[in-house]
Order: sequence, then C-alpha cells, then structure tokens
Amino acid sequence: MLRIHRVTLIRIQLLTAVLIGFCGPAWAVSQADKLLSAETDVIATFNVRELLHDYRDIPSIQRYLDQWRLAAKGDEQQLLKSYELLEIRRFEGISRKEFLERAGMIKAAFDAFGNDPFEDIDLITVGYVAGDPGSLAIIVEGRFKQRDIVPLEQFIQEHFFSVNQGDGPSLGMLDNKTLVFANNRKTMESIRTRVGEKKGELPAGVQALLEGGRNKHFSVVVNHLESNVQRGMKFARDGLAGSIGIDHAISKFIVGPGTDWVKSSVTEMAAVSFSISVRDDELQLEFGLDAKEAERADDLRKLIDIGSFLGVQTLKVIDHALARPLADILGHQQVSLNGMTLIVHIDVPHKFIAQVRQNPSLDVFPDSHKASAKINPFPGQEELQSLAWQATSIPLWKSGVASGEIEEVRDVPYKTGPGTDSFRHRLDMYLPRNKKDFPIVVLVHGGGWDTGDNRCSGLYSSVGQFLASQGIGAVLPNYRLSPQVKHPGHVKDVASAVAWTKSHAGQYGGNTRRLHLIGHSAGAHLVALLTADESYLKAEGMNGGDIKGVITFSGVYRISAGLMDGALGCSGPRALRFEQMLPLRGESDPVWKWHPPGVHVAADIFGPAFGDSSEQRAEASPITHVRRDMPPFLILSPEYDLPSLGPLADEFHATLREKGCDVRLLRVPKRNHNSLMFSAITPQDPAARAILDFVLK
Repeated sequence: MLRIHRVTLIRIQLLTAVLIGFCGPAWAVSQADKLLSAETDVIATFNVRELLHDYRDIPSIQRYLDQWRLAAKGDEQQLLKSYELLEIRRFEGISRKEFLERAGMIKAAFDAFGNDPFEDIDLITVGYVAGDPGSLAIIVEGRFKQRDIVPLEQFIQEHFFSVNQGDGPSLGMLDNKTLVFANNRKTMESIRTRVGEKKGELPAGVQALLEGGRNKHFSVVVNHLESNVQRGMKFARDGLAGSIGIDHAISKFIVGPGTDWVKSSVTEMAAVSFSISVRDDELQLEFGLDAKEAERADDLRKLIDIGSFLGVQTLKVIDHALARPLADILGHQQVSLNGMTLIVHIDVPHKFIAQVRQNPSLDVFPDSHKASAKINPFPGQEELQSLAWQATSIPLWKSGVASGEIEEVRDVPYKTGPGTDSFRHRLDMYLPRNKKDFPIVVLVHGGGWDTGDNRCSGLYSSVGQFLASQGIGAVLPNYRLSPQVKHPGHVKDVASAVAWTKSHAGQYGGNTRRLHLIGHSAGAHLVALLTADESYLKAEGMNGGDIKGVITFSGVYRISAGLMDGALGCSGPRALRFEQMLPLRGESDPVWKWHPPGVHVAADIFGPAFGDSSEQRAEASPITHVRRDMPPFLILSPEYDLPSLGPLADEFHATLREKGCDVRLLRVPKRNHNSLMFSAITPQDPAARAILDFVLK
C-alpha cells in the first residue's frame, strides 16, 4: 500500500546510510576483489565513506547521525534532551523509555567493537554465488583497532542470531582493516585461504569493473554473464511464452526474438557493471562491459561513438524542449577502452531530470505532489501493458490447488463501451467445479492505488483458487490506477465490477444473494468505501443491502490530510521497515530483533491518488461515511503492519461498533502487511479460516 512521495533523489540515497555513521574524506585501497572466488556471480559495492562525505552537509543526515553519537556517549540527560529536540515521538512514535533502551543497545554495540566502528568504515562489498547451494559474503573494510571479535560475536548472538556455531553464519576479522560475514563456515574458510593473495581469482576484467565502481556511491557487477543471462532467458521463454501460449503474437514477435537476440548478444561478453552516484547537482552513471575478446570490445566502442554522434546531431534539429539538453548529455559522455574492458560514463544534471518530470508531453512521470487525471499515451504503451499483464500471469507463487478441483474463467470484460480500458476493465473468476448455489466473493487487489493487478504472479490468483476449492466463487477484478486516474476513478471501477458480478455470477452457478467483498491494502480501502458510501453502488443500480458482508485485510480507512511524518528503518509505530512489505507466506517475524535510529521523512502518501484537497480526502475516507445499516464487517490486521495501519484498524472497528454495526477485528500474529493476505491459501491459516467461517456461515 505505502509509497513515499515528495522524497528527492538525495533522500532515496539515505536508505544506504541506515546502519552506518559519518566518516571523513579518506579512501582506502580495497582488497575485497582478492577475497572473492572466481565463481562469484554478483558483486555489489557500497562506498560508505564517499557517500557520507558527499552528504555531510545535509541536515537530515546530521540529524540521523546525531542519534548515534549521543547514544555512544551514554549521557542519559543529553539523550533525553535530544529526544525532544529531534522530535523522536513525532517521527518514530516511541516513548522516552524505549528511546533510552535503544540508545543503550547502540552503546553496547560500540563497546563490543572496542572503538567507534561507524567512524572507520570505508567500503562494504557483497559477493553472491548463485546455485544450490549458493553462498553469500559481506566484506567490511576500514580501520579497526582490535582483532579480537569475541565481544562482537557475543553481542550479535545475544541480539540477532548465532554466529560461528556449526555450519551456520560465520563472522571473522581477517586483519585490522577487514571484517567478514559469511553465510556458512565453508564460505568463510574459502575466503581465509585467499588472504594475502596479490592477484585473486576474479578475472582481470571483473576486477577492473570493480575498481571503477568503487569511485561511485553504489555499483553492481554481474559476472559469468552468458550463463546467468541464459537462466533468465530460459525463464522468460518457458515461463512467459508458456503462460501466454507459443502462438500468441507477444510470444512470436517479442518474447522469442527478444530472448534470441539477448542470448546471442551476450555470448561474447564476460561481465557487465552499473554504478551510480547522486551528487549535489548531477546524477553520475557508469556502465561497464568486459568482453571475451579485445576486438569485440573495440567494435562496441566504435558503435557507441557512432551512435552517440548520430544521436546528438539528430537531437539538435528536433523541436522539443528536452532534445537539446539530452544532446548535450550524450555529447559529453566519456567512453574508455582498456584491453577488453569498456566503460561509459554519463553525467545527468538534476535540472534535466526536473525538466523531464515537468514536461507535459511526458506525463508518464507526473509531479509527485499532484494527481494526474490522465496519462498521455506513448508509442508502444498498449503493447507494454499487455506484456506486463502477461508477465504477472506467470504463477511464481502457486496455490497447491489441483486444477481439476476448480474452474477458471479469465480475462472477462466487466465494462465495455467508450472510455473503457481493455487492460484494466477485466476480471478473472475461480469457481468450484460442478457445484451450484455457492457464495460469491469479489476480491480486490492492493498496490497503493498506483500499482498491482489481480494476479500478481500468482499471489492473488492463489487466494482465489483456494477459495474456489473450498466451495466459494472468487471474482478478482482489475481497476484503473493512478496516475491514469485519481479518486474516485478507482472505486467507480470496483463498483462496476461488483455490479457485473451481481448481474452475471448466477450464470456460472453462484448465489448472488450471498455476495461478499474482500479487499487487501488499497483494495481494502476501496471495498470499505464502496460499502460505507452507497453512492457508488447506487450509480450501478445497487445498494448496501446487496452486500452480504465485507472482509478487509490491512486496510486504509482514513485518508489523512497533508504530509505524514515517519521514519525509514528504526522502530516504533511510525517506522517503515523492509520486512513489513515482504510478499511472503507463513510467519513473518521481524528480520532483526531491534531497529537502529531512522531517517526522518515527511511523506505525501495519498497525493497522487487523492489530490491535495483535505475535503476530498475526507470524502474518500470510509470512516467518514460509517452508518448504522452497514453489512457485517470482518477486519483483519497483521501484527507487523505498515506504519499507522494497525491504529487505523482499531479506529475503524471502534467507529463501526459505536454505530451499532456487526463487526469483528482479528489481529493475526506473526504476519506482515502482505503475508496476511498471501498466506490465506490453506484451511489451517488463521486468516483463511476467518474468511471461510465468515462467508460460509
């Protein structure tokens, strides 16, 4: 559901600083490439020292790092002053006691190092070997004053997980400049055998790409390009083409030729790299390529030079506001060739990015604080939408329901005529096979009103298939998304899909007198609003009495005005953490047992979908329209939800009860924002059990 807006490119980069502190402008020579094995497939590098040096004057960075410094000192009086000064309760929602407890844990971490590790980190390198079993190595380079890691080992085991126990995760200090974490003992032992080697096992071209990337804030190198691309292309051909049919036009003219071209293009390439730095006034991009033969690399250099020259000359005569700035960018790109290693460096000024976002002919990138009424089409848009739709049809997540148990009816248009969307005004149905008079649910997907669809690579499809296997017909509609539409476009589409279901489900054996609505995240908001504000159903010839009951999963029941205060990482009810959004199944305990201080942000979550008007946001809030005669509600809320959604569920539940409505709130333990919905595919799952009891009673 949650998507952060009004956050600049610089703020996005703050995510990489969540676990580190400020350090001065001194760079060390890395030995990480000499510690990784030749089998390493992906290598990512974070230049911590340069990143934080470049952002040393940004107030939000200093605000964040001040918490680390004060915690390390352990002065409780100063900590309490900073609690008020930094407005910790406002942004994170934690009490003074919780703040002091977190500060104590930070100090314990510093003490475990015996010095201040956050002042001494230079580079963090992550190496990953694909396959079964794979391996992971994280190499932290800097200056450490001790080699005895026993205190650090004890600290990690106490607060996070066990290390150096059996064949599990391993932690080791190679010297006073290098700390290594490996996913198992074998990986750690292989790294130790390479300590002191001057050359290393990685090919010279890969080492050259790594060296160039270390000058950027972040870089990633993909090694063994041919074999890794072959795996990806096999998935694209077998999965995508197999899903839509080998005779489909997309398979014949896009997937097939595309995968063939990519595979043939990479046969002569050993590795590729991408690096990026976000400076004060420009975005620095670097693309690297290690060819298998010097002649091939030189051919590519010539091709890039010719293509850039022709591109610049063409752009100079095009009458468009963006053409000349783009020509200037291409004209100043730098291409270097050293043997078989080719590197292209491009600087993109921030003012050009701003021009792109503000250009009316490119409304595909609308201003983040405005909700566009429509999006201007671009060449090939319909084909790309169709391709994306087919891609999400690949069931990466399966339900386990045997195909013989249910009947699937897909791509049914629920709205026709002028102004309809051939992609979004469609629905899928999952029906109990050879049964009649079964209840019907309309299941509305989430995605923050601007992303997602009713299949989502099998996540929503699986829930529909499970319900059908339990004797419930499931109708899963799509609806138009922002920025193509803004409120009330989304809810009007859902109302049309519900009306279609009411009129047609009987033809498939469903009992339309037992029609229920289910929504997840943004979809929960839409079904709640649809039920609370009857105007949308009445416009379709229905009313609230046509709905037997409503089930909401992790919903949004109040569209708040203005910006929302919060923090990235950290702890507390206003914290946005990565593990809250993982699309997993089953139990979803937090990844970490604690969270460090967070980066404070003011997020405009609702602007793109609902506009800036406080009156319109209130009108779009289901809680505004709660009335006594609403159908029964089942509100499901996960233990580890996104910021503010747990309290919103409590508030909506209380408001319904005050009006005398039939409502139940179920808080499901060990679930996050997504796993709550996507785990509802077995009768033993608590959320699935609640659905069955509610619909089949």
